[in-house]
Amino acid sequence: MVSTSVEHQGFSESDVEELLKKPENEVFDRTVGGQDSIGKAIAGFGTKNGGILLVGQDDFKRGGKVVGISEEEFQKEFSNAITSIKPKPLTQQKIVEVRGVKLALLRIQDVGVLKPCSYKGVFYERIGDSVHQLPPEEVKRYH
Repeated sequence: MVSTSVEHQGFSESDVEELLKKPENEVFDRTVGGQDSIGKAIAGFGTKNGGILLVGQDDFKRGGKVVGISEEEFQKEFSNAITSIKPKPLTQQKIVEVRGVKLALLRIQDVGVLKPCSYKGVFYERIGDSVHQLPPEEVKRYH
């Protein structure tokens, strides 16, 4: 069951179940976790139009298995990732429990006129259903 506090963050239990079935697109992605995966996704969403990142489920291209997260490990990965992103997009996070496992939901806002966002000094952008590294000539179009 998802706690009622999730609903206050704009995610009902049925919303989370729908996200588990939803294909990745320009404003939604999923990952099993890992600092670099989280960091690149946040930077990509921050550069583009913002979005939602579901942490604890494998990519649909790899089967979409719900693996869950360790809340402590996720907090560490998120903290390390966000400190390496410049400029930092506004993010909201919520830990939810669905199907007996914990998942993290991140809502990421774009950084507006401060675009593009970099992670560990490399610029990223969300294009379609994936995050792409921006070549130097593409970075210039934002400035």
